[in-house]
Amino acid sequence: MNIPSNRLPYALLGLDPTDCASFSINGGTILNVTGGVMVDSAAAKTSSPTCTSKNAATTTGGSSGNNQLNTFDGSNNVVGSGDTQGVTPAWNTGANFVVDPLSAHVPPFDGTATFSDGTYSYTTIPGQPGTPAAPALWSDNGGNSFTNPLAPGVVWGGMNVTGNLVLKGGVYIMAGGGFNVSGGTVSALNPVTFIYTDDPVCEPGCKAGDLPGSVSGTGSTTGQTTGGNGGSWGLPPGTGTGPLVAPTSGVPDYLDHILIYVDKTLGTCTGTGNTTLVVGGSGTFDFAGGTPATSSIIYAPCSTVKLYGNSGSQGGAVVAYQVTVNGGKSLTLLGPGRNGPGPSKSNLVQ
Repeated sequence: MNIPSNRLPYALLGLDPTDCASFSINGGTILNVTGGVMVDSAAAKTSSPTCTSKNAATTTGGSSGNNQLNTFDGSNNVVGSGDTQGVTPAWNTGANFVVDPLSAHVPPFDGTATFSDGTYSYTTIPGQPGTPAAPALWSDNGGNSFTNPLAPGVVWGGMNVTGNLVLKGGVYIMAGGGFNVSGGTVSALNPVTFIYTDDPVCEPGCKAGDLPGSVSGTGSTTGQTTGGNGGSWGLPPGTGTGPLVAPTSGVPDYLDHILIYVDKTLGTCTGTGNTTLVVGGSGTFDFAGGTPATSSIIYAPCSTVKLYGNSGSQGGAVVAYQVTVNGGKSLTLLGPGRNGPGPSKSNLVQ
């Protein structure tokens, strides 16, 4: 059995095969991409029965003199059609569909409170208010604080950061509730992975009542807040400095180079009802990218990723069902590096 590595051919890959505007840049935002863009949607404004007014890829407000999508060391590709204004180089329309290269990198958790995959398991982070049976949002507002540096493990009900949080490094599992940075700062001493999923102990009760144990209930959102008090990912203050970096060793193969993984079971893998991961909000994000050794990947195969960071925000690569870029800012995706992150891996079974 061959297990594909996290070798990505593009810096941004949208997996939605049918919907219009499955990749969109709005409001004068400029997205600079190193490594290429691939939009799997076959929607075309002139021929799609459901998308007569929009292409698969849209760049609202772009112009030849004010490009919204600038791609370097790669091409812009779409199975259907894309808006022509504000895109350099021009879309390669009618491109071949690209299958999700990370589809084998889904955590095979056993549905228990230890999130065991048979080899690795994860413990509850001490000091939080939630439990597997009764999840609760863990927040540092109201005079509360986190222990810095915070050890890795499971958070039951998600986190809300309003101050300065320093992560020790490792895998941080948000079992419901997501991870929200609201006016605070998150930095790390070592590589980190965030996993957004449901609380397997509380379900289905949490989901039915849209409690903190579920991030897939009606109106729920994971990721950084879009409120007015934006925070920062991967920047000082704190004893951690520089961009957040995903691990390349000491984790299961399926988490190699994964900075953020949004559980595919949380989304519908359709154009409606998807869980949304908001990255940046009105704050800043700084994720490593640009080289095979350090590139960090946001992987949300059945969810919508919204890149909303302030100007100067940068990341590595994004693989998501749909991608929206907004906010009138200049953002950068440095990509997975010319050769893609990580060596090719295989597990041979005879």
